[in-house]
Amino acid sequence: MPTQRFTVEVQADFIERQAKARPIDALAEIIWNGLDADATSVNVRLGRSKFGLSSITVSDNGDGIPHDEASTLFVRLGGSWKQRGGFTKNKHRMLHGYEGRGRFKVFALGRVADWHVTYGAKGQPQKTYDISMLESRIREVQITDEKPATNGNQTGVEVTITELHRDFHSLEPDTSVQELSEIFALYLKDYRDVRISIEGVAIDPSALIASARTFPLKPILDEDKSHPAELELIEWRSATKRALYLCNEQGFPLSKVETRFHLRAFQFSAYLRSPFIGELHERAELKLAEMHPKLTATID
Repeated sequence: MPTQRFTVEVQADFIERQAKARPIDALAEIIWNGLDADATSVNVRLGRSKFGLSSITVSDNGDGIPHDEASTLFVRLGGSWKQRGGFTKNKHRMLHGYEGRGRFKVFALGRVADWHVTYGAKGQPQKTYDISMLESRIREVQITDEKPATNGNQTGVEVTITELHRDFHSLEPDTSVQELSEIFALYLKDYRDVRISIEGVAIDPSALIASARTFPLKPILDEDKSHPAELELIEWRSATKRALYLCNEQGFPLSKVETRFHLRAFQFSAYLRSPFIGELHERAELKLAEMHPKLTATID
């Protein structure tokens, strides 16, 4: 199958910064990509060999990526159709990502990433093609020609990551289900038709939640602008690290603050939601959130 090669239009060091993340956050970013494509089902499979974890595959039943849009979406960072505060194309769900940065998180997990894409307009024959990237050539994207699909009418994307950096024990279901539940809790609460699973184990926050409450907070004042803020608190039935998630106004966790709460019995996650957090994320300042006095006051 003929392959076209494209060069990502941004400096390599910028791309490499996008490719750094904790394993669970990198996996979550791949899942978000499927949800942003209107998937109702996202499945994570862990491949194993005698040496340990050998591959990570994330498949979804979303709309896929039209072949004529693939080069733009993978080559250009910024200017994506995923605009801030926007909605998905068909189901009009809230969008998590934009600017196309999330796909580079695959390289936080492994050195090789392959996307198998199936797409097609409703009532039209489905088509399929492949996209490949290597961490060692992170600015190069390879895209094959499209051909008729052979898997019926199922659209979606399957991304497989191989040559893993290490044996990620944190991604095993016994460890990952709780944290993935924390990350996707607000989203799955809003969109009950969505199913996320890892190794066949469903991410079902409702089964793990003991209680949930929302608390209005004082607005965050930044210069002459007032940003609304609220805190959503979810108490879990099982043990957690009791972290504070910084969320945009739609409730998508954009960063995690490790905070020591001096409480004994309660296991919970806190979600600080504000459009101001989304703005800091846009300006690439959210990683320094604890140094921002306005946000720090609200966190305190």
